[in-house]
Amino acid sequence: MLTIDFIGLFVTILAIGIRYPHYVVIAVFVHEIGRLLMSFMVNGQLNIISATGAFGTSGINEYDWASVLILLSGPLANYIFCAVTGGVYQEKVANIAIPSAKLMNPFAVINLRLAVVSIIVSLWSFL
Repeated sequence: MLTIDFIGLFVTILAIGIRYPHYVVIAVFVHEIGRLLMSFMVNGQLNIISATGAFGTSGINEYDWASVLILLSGPLANYIFCAVTGGVYQEKVANIAIPSAKLMNPFAVINLRLAVVSIIVSLWSFL
């Protein structure tokens, strides 16, 4: 079952990139597709996928190495998109952390921010 939490998406937009909400929605889509594709590749049994941006979760039947791969595949997909779209080498370090900053390559920075926040939330929920 797929659930979409609009409050979580709104909080993600505020925390990740208030200036570029359309890029945040695309990055969340990339995140969830990455998680879904990894569950197909490792033949994971998902009960529920909660699409709430950086705070999304997946209901997994068994906790083993495949569940760790599924939890970390969303941030990995965002990081790959960050690297493929040009990376963040042109940005100032301070602009990478500020959600309302004007960016030269916003899609790459938004994906990097989402990957970092999502991996922290995923590891927190896994432990």
